[in-house]
Amino acid sequence: MVPTADSKLKEILLPLCATEPHRLDTRARACFYVLAMSSRSRIKVPAKKPRSWAVTLIRNRGYFLGWVDAPSEKAAELLAAKTFTLMEWQRKRLLVRERL
Repeated sequence: MVPTADSKLKEILLPLCATEPHRLDTRARACFYVLAMSSRSRIKVPAKKPRSWAVTLIRNRGYFLGWVDAPSEKAAELLAAKTFTLMEWQRKRLLVRERL
């Protein structure tokens, strides 16, 4: 196994930090902090990009309420209900369309 730059820095910084932490300058402290952090890889699930949705309340005619940004149609409906403070009967009469 070939020693990496990280392992060499750990060999130098760990004993120094344990015995004389006040001697480390700010760059060395930052480097030590990064090295001391867990090195295991983390799996990140990419978030869906929010899309724009037109929200319309259906009455005799459609009453345009506005635009909301959400990743899905269901999320857009929930966000519209919160944003425009809609009651339950109004939520049932919502039309949510994606902006083209």
